[in-house]
Amino acid sequence: MRLFFAIGLSEAWGLWNHLDACAEMFAAAGYRMTPRANLHLTLNFVGDADADRASQLVERCASVSALPFVITLGGHLLALPSPRHPRVLAYGVTSGRDELANLARQVGYADSQSFLAHVTVARAKGGAGLLPAVPVFRPIEFMVNSYCLMNSELGQGCAAYNVVREFPLR
Repeated sequence: MRLFFAIGLSEAWGLWNHLDACAEMFAAAGYRMTPRANLHLTLNFVGDADADRASQLVERCASVSALPFVITLGGHLLALPSPRHPRVLAYGVTSGRDELANLARQVGYADSQSFLAHVTVARAKGGAGLLPAVPVFRPIEFMVNSYCLMNSELGQGCAAYNVVREFPLR
């Protein structure tokens, strides 16, 4: 299994609508859109793990202490790793960063100072793409009530993400 901790974005309708409106611009610039079912905020990428390691991760989550909180996705597109060589297009978090960094630290992210909360919305189809001229979207807020341990199954095209276990914030 390839495991990671994430916050699902099933409630982020404003982001979905914006991405639908920008799909042609992303494609023309050489990017493949992230499927809606795969949109998430990564808290910590664990990597390859067996069933025992997955059980240990689930047990560790029993000690996570965080209340539900609100985050805001900002309206400016991020080009990662840099605007000169964009391979990934993402939207950043403009509020709720501290809460996300705290949660990331509790699920094993080693350096919460370097934690960049973002939602990957598109990837360059082959190498670095052009940076598309995408309109700024109105920031959207949504409540984070839980986080998940996810499994990434690689295949042809894009990976499929499946929830291993969901953990409520309380």
